[in-house]
Amino acid sequence: MNLRIFFCEQCHTRCLQQFNLEYPATIKIQATDRYLQSKKNRSNQIKVKSLFRWPPGKSDVLSSLVLQMKEENQIAWLVWAQEFILKWESTINLKETILISSESVSGKTHAQNWGLSLSQKLGYPHICPLRPRFRTKSQKSSSRLERTQREMELCVDFSTLQSKRIIFVDDIVTTGQTALAAYYALNKPRNFEVWSLIYREL
Repeated sequence: MNLRIFFCEQCHTRCLQQFNLEYPATIKIQATDRYLQSKKNRSNQIKVKSLFRWPPGKSDVLSSLVLQMKEENQIAWLVWAQEFILKWESTINLKETILISSESVSGKTHAQNWGLSLSQKLGYPHICPLRPRFRTKSQKSSSRLERTQREMELCVDFSTLQSKRIIFVDDIVTTGQTALAAYYALNKPRNFEVWSLIYREL
């Protein structure tokens, strides 16, 4: 057993193959956004690059992985950050890039752990300038409607970073509402993308 992975070598490889997200997923930006309506050439989607695709009804292995990830130290996150980089290396070597994460309602630091791991492997700066505007229920216990009403706010001056390529990092993307809330809180940056450990399909 390799201490730097969660499973034996064979299962580690099988997990990467079975739950591979072959192409970037996308989050639809709300069509009512006047800013986007005024920009004819602006895409109405945000790209999501993930290491794993979590399909409905096939949650046992990834559930186990997520539980282990959230109990492990930073070395464990570095393992999957390295796998993420190997998978997407042809599209992630970008100049003037900054990794952004958000505080969680529950106070957990999973997204920050993911961001720190990617930062350490790639050398990109990582900051956590966002926080939930309303500290209500956690994402897990919220309905889909409640998730769509989520808002974030900046807790630092972000004006000098607007020209950089913004990568929002999160451990799991499900509905994409956290990423959208971040997108709006950051004043709709021109270069915005999401990197997550897992993209969970509904």
